[in-house]
Order: sequence, then C-alpha cells, then structure tokens
Amino acid sequence: MEEKLNGRLHKLVIQNRSVGSITGLADVVSFDENAIVLDTDMGLLTIRGKELHVSRLTLHKGEVEVDGTIASLT
Repeated sequence: MEEKLNGRLHKLVIQNRSVGSITGLADVVSFDENAIVLDTDMGLLTIRGKELHVSRLTLHKGEVEVDGTIASLT
C-alpha cells in the first residue's frame, strides 16, 4: 500500500510476518510485546502479535520498523 499524504509517502511492508516497516508515522501511541499502536498520516494502526519490538524509530522522518511474530494489523 502506497499513498502520498501531506507530501509524505505512506508505505506498509510486512515480510514473513516477522518484520514490518512503516512510513507516514506521526507518533507511537503505545507498545508492549503483544501490541503496538501507531498514529499514522492515514489514522491509527494497531499491530498485534507476540514478542513484538520496535527495532528502529525515526519520528522526524516518520519511519518505524518492528519485529516479532505479527498476527494482525487493524
């Protein structure tokens, strides 16, 4: 999924349900090992799974990478 909003690219990539890369990030609302809630340019995104970690966060660029066992995105 790719869409430009406010001049920033919004992109969501999940590889093998274990690594995720998201752009278009405004803020991290909350996170623990079972859920990560992100505020993106397109609204809230909740990532659920097990042993989830935010492995890289760059708010000024609007980018985040997560790893763990990703079960769902809402």
